[in-house]
Amino acid sequence: MILYHGTDKFAAKQIIDFGVNLKIGRENLDFGQGFYTTPDYRQAWDWAKRRSVFPYVIEFDLNDTGLSIKRFVSPDMEWAQFVVENRLGMIKVSSYDCVLGPMADSRIATLYLDYKQGLITKDEAVKNLIGKTNGIQLVVLKDNALNMLRFVRGYEHE
Repeated sequence: MILYHGTDKFAAKQIIDFGVNLKIGRENLDFGQGFYTTPDYRQAWDWAKRRSVFPYVIEFDLNDTGLSIKRFVSPDMEWAQFVVENRLGMIKVSSYDCVLGPMADSRIATLYLDYKQGLITKDEAVKNLIGKTNGIQLVVLKDNALNMLRFVRGYEHE
């Protein structure tokens, strides 16, 4: 499976030279703490451009043979509940090696704040998230999956 990671040139060099450290990733993201990638080059490039004046995309090949991958096909109730529970820190350790599925759109931040302020319940946050996506992502959550990820090449510009 070909995957891309959008970042800045400095971080890309660190990843290429020293590998990925799963503990560096932020906690409480859509699919948990891990290394986020996408099978969509354009999405990775757009992400890199939004985050850096020196955008860079790293291409990887993931051999997913034998990996436990949770695959969300659509932004349905199961997906929304999984995302909300990860964002709220309710899932500390995933049982999956990787998770593949839709990326929640920017409204997740508002839902998170509304929940934290007691304005909505977790169930309301889940219902408000269904169908609201902004691309596709695969997150590598565990070292055994990380060991199956191979660097292919990097892209400094389109």
